[in-house]
Formats: sequence, structure tokens, C-alpha cells
Amino acid sequence: VYIEHMFPLKHSYPLWFPEPDSSHSVEYHRKGVLVGDVGVITSDGGFDYLLNIWLEAQDPINPDDLLEDFNSLPRPAQRIIPRAAFVPGPNSKISVLYLHNCLSRDISFICKDGCNGAILSMPDGAYKEDLRNEMHLKEFIAENAFSWYRYAKITCGLNLDRHSLYVVTGNTKSKTWGIVTF
Repeated sequence: VYIEHMFPLKHSYPLWFPEPDSSHSVEYHRKGVLVGDVGVITSDGGFDYLLNIWLEAQDPINPDDLLEDFNSLPRPAQRIIPRAAFVPGPNSKISVLYLHNCLSRDISFICKDGCNGAILSMPDGAYKEDLRNEMHLKEFIAENAFSWYRYAKITCGLNLDRHSLYVVTGNTKSKTWGIVTF
């Protein structure tokens, strides 16, 4: 439900397990999923990181076994917002409620029309980072997607189809969060 309503509005893909797995570098664990990461959404709701397109092959976050034809792209301008900022579109069924300086953490919600929906709570706020302009990526992705797919299949041994790779163009990170779907 969350994905159905939020992903088309570019409000991120929710990860049930946002922490990186233990096979990645200490530096990647420290920073987590970054704008520019290429990876796969796992069946259990995690993100299987493969590489980052804005980091050089030798960067400690990128894996040591990248293919020889790996190309990185200069990092574009980003928009950084120091709190969760979700603004629904004009035809959206999404409503946003900001609660500031609540003395109590007890909050209740009522679904009146019997529809399905989701509630995302980030009681300590969040850090949101997005690309300002994604258009420059199209050509770069077209030129490099086959190489990334080959790396995922051959080097990493992943069993995936050609539509399984994601390029992270934004993220929202929070140290505390909860989600409810109905």
C-alpha cells in the first residue's frame, strides 16, 4: 500500500531492512544507502548494494571487484532537506500531518472511508536528499546499464532480470520510524 501511493510520487521505496548487510565496507555501513547507489530490492525488503555511480572505482565504498569498464559520473547538484518533507500532489489521496512539540507520543488515526492506506511516522524527524535534476542520468544509465547488469549477474552471482536494478536518486533517513498499513 505504501509503495502503491508513495513511490509514484517519488517519495522513496520503503525498506523494511534499511541497514546494509555485513558484506559491505565499514565506510558503506557508516553512510548507508546513498544517492547514486545501484542495487536490487531484496525479497525481504532490503537493498542489495552493488556500486555507486558517482564514486570512483577505487573509493572505499565501491566494491573491489568492479568490472574494468566501470565508469563514474560527476556528482550532480542535490537538494538536501533537514526534515521529512512530503508534499502530496494535487490529485493525491495522501494527506500529511505534521506534529511538532508533542508532549505525548500517543497519536491515533481513523480511516473513515474504508480505503486502504499507510501511515509513516518519523518521531525524531528525518534527513532527505534528492537529485535536483534526473534528466542527465538517462544517457548515462543507457550507456552503462548492461555493464551493471553483467556485474550483478556474473561477478555477484545474482539471479535477476534486466528490470531489477535500481539507481537511487533520493533517500530519506531517520533514526526512528514506524509504518502501519491498513
